Amino acid sequence: MFKEEKLKTLFCTILKIPNNAVNTSTSMETVESWDSLRHMSLIIAIEREFNVDLEDEEIEQMTSYDVIVSILKEQSSD
Repeated sequence: MFKEEKLKTLFCTILKIPNNAVNTSTSMETVESWDSLRHMSLIIAIEREFNVDLEDEEIEQMTSYDVIVSILKEQSSD
């Protein structure tokens, strides 16, 4: 089951940013530490935490907090 607080915790831990820095404008463009290696670490952590298998297309789209939330909400409704 998707819980946004858990996602925020993953963002903070993997991207090494404070909790208040995770919001609707958080993206690869706005977070300096969000590089390709951390992106894959984030994806792996999301798949484990929320017990989902993300498609390559979804992973490529997941470049912002908002998009990730949207994809995970869609996954949890399936």
